[in-house]
Amino acid sequence: MKYKLLQLCDILSNKNVCENLFNRFSCPINADVENFLKDKAVEYERKNLSRTYFVFYDDGDTHILVGYFSLALITIDVSSNVSRSVIRKISGNEGKKQCVVLLLGQLGKNQKDGIHRKKLITGKQLLGIAQNIIRDIQYKIGGRTLLVECKDCSALRNFYEECGFKLVNKSLNEDLLRYFISI
Repeated sequence: MKYKLLQLCDILSNKNVCENLFNRFSCPINADVENFLKDKAVEYERKNLSRTYFVFYDDGDTHILVGYFSLALITIDVSSNVSRSVIRKISGNEGKKQCVVLLLGQLGKNQKDGIHRKKLITGKQLLGIAQNIIRDIQYKIGGRTLLVECKDCSALRNFYEECGFKLVNKSLNEDLLRYFISI
């Protein structure tokens, strides 16, 4: 199977193309994923706060939107409820309390019209595509850590832990779990 990427910033000037893509995506099991794409992605893109990538299944004849992800650089506070060893892994220095990390802000599979039932992409494959982009970014600008924040539910905990992510803590301002993986 082949996958192709399209960055939102490359089509931002074409409102019709953007709206068409947004309308072709649905994720009812995680409203936050769908709401970000439809309500915040364009604003974040224009303000250079994040980059959103659309992932298409491409077999030569068919181009199907199978998912998307968004990436950003953020600063996190690791001063409370974080062990020294985790701080050292995230920042490289156990005395550091603020760390700049890459954030996988959104990761979602398209469920519109039963696309997810066709099994054109798995969550691990979608994450792998995102991680390839992240490794390229890390090669170009540096960085040590990829962070994800997710709701505290067993399916998400299991998914990220099976993919090698380690728990940091609960975020201070929201009721989300924060996981990291070294890049």
